[in-house]
Parts: sequence; C-alpha cells; structure tokens
Amino acid sequence: MPPPPPGTRDLEMRDLLPEEAIERLVPVLNDLQTQRLSLTGSEAALLWVLNPYREILQEKGITPEYLARTLILHLKHGGAIASFRPFSPKDPRFSDPQAEMLKMLLHVAVPLWVESFKDLPWEELRRMADEAVNFLGEHGDAIMFRQKGTTAKAFNHLAKSLAILSMVPGGVNFMGMHFETPRRSAP
Repeated sequence: MPPPPPGTRDLEMRDLLPEEAIERLVPVLNDLQTQRLSLTGSEAALLWVLNPYREILQEKGITPEYLARTLILHLKHGGAIASFRPFSPKDPRFSDPQAEMLKMLLHVAVPLWVESFKDLPWEELRRMADEAVNFLGEHGDAIMFRQKGTTAKAFNHLAKSLAILSMVPGGVNFMGMHFETPRRSAP
C-alpha cells in the first residue's frame, strides 16, 4: 500500500455510510476483490449502490464517484474492505485513460464547434442543444462504451452541447474543464 498523504488516516465505512448501505456494498467489493467484476463494471456497480446515499456522503465532503474510485484503488493496492485510506484525486493512480482521452478530445472539438456556431441565432442553438440532449439521453453511454455507428455521433453531440453552453454567461464546467466563450448578445 502506498504511503498516505500527510494528514490522512484510514476511514471506517461506518464513519461514512449507514449499515444498510454497507451491507449492499460488501458483495460488490468482494466481487471486485476476487476479480469477478471488471474495473468499469465495479465502478458502475458501486455507483448504483452509493447514489442513493449521495446526500449523506456530500454532507461529509465526498461524492459517490470519488468514493467508488477510492474504494477500487484501495482494493487494488491490497487494502481491507472495512476501512480505506482516501486517495487524492490528483494521485496518478486515480486517472482513467478513457476519461483523459475524452477530455483531450473535447479540448480540441469544443472550440471548433464554437467557431462554427458563433454567428448562429440563439433559436438555432437552442434547437441544436435540444437535439444533442435527446441524443445523449438515449445514447450517452456510447461515449465510454464503444458502439459502432453511435460513439462518434454521441461524442459530437456532447462537444456541440458544451460549445453551446460555453456561450451562455458563466460558461460550463465539465470533467474538471471550464468552457466559456464571449458572445455578442446574451440569450
């Protein structure tokens, strides 16, 4: 197990979650520990269990996504299920190659879409945003789980929607990135 960051200690599951959540979580963690679940499947399963407890976790300054990733890393490095040491989100072991690739591609694609949208009227942008939201609602998972004929469309709809949202006052935050584009007239 890597040395803990200064000022951290092992946390007990019971410090974070009610007993019923822990009872639902342990079988998923056991499957992860015995490698019956892939890392992607484990994260999805952990989020399915943790999401109902989002408010409880957020009161303690933790999101379900952060806890799921931390638990996966903890078990990968030989930790026990009952307690874990939080990892910093900046820890290199925390990175997800697919997510990093998506961020890199969005850094390129969003400004290109902004450039092509800059002279369009707001009504047209709203129509395009509605179309993108509807497509992503149905096929958004294709961005992370490749589906022939759908993944590229889903990615472009995501980039388009971020480009459009970047034009509203204050811009948009997504995956730790901020996109903001000044526009001549606000909506």
